[in-house]
Amino acid sequence: MLTHIRKESSDKIHFVNESPVNLIKRLREENGKGIWICGGANLIQQLVREDMIDCYYITIIPIILGSGIRLFGNADQAIKLRLLKTQSYNSMTDLVYIRR
Repeated sequence: MLTHIRKESSDKIHFVNESPVNLIKRLREENGKGIWICGGANLIQQLVREDMIDCYYITIIPIILGSGIRLFGNADQAIKLRLLKTQSYNSMTDLVYIRR
């Protein structure tokens, strides 16, 4: 789990103190299935900058904010995506995209 708060790891949850980009690179070298990242704008922007996201799950929550942090910031390049599926629940909608 990536967090700014120092916590003790357990058998099922491991807390790390490394950059998200380095963590993903390290995990990709290990055996196992896909890597699921859930986070906010700062985390996403770091991974987008390094072109490390293959599948985007974007949840639309119907709250209008007066201001906030842009999810993708000012990306250096366009990333072409294809809508894979949508799902609505509890007034929210998930948009699932993969790279084209």
